[in-house]
Amino acid sequence: MRRATACKRKTKAGDSHPERDAQFAHINTQVATACPNSNR
Repeated sequence: MRRATACKRKTKAGDSHPERDAQFAHINTQVATACPNSNR
């Protein structure tokens, strides 16, 4: 018996999350500093 592997999808885009965006900006800065030769 085969099972479907489809995942539920987000149907509506939510509002922007400034705190989350700031966290990712901080992480990206830290990674860029730690790994200056990495291909991002």
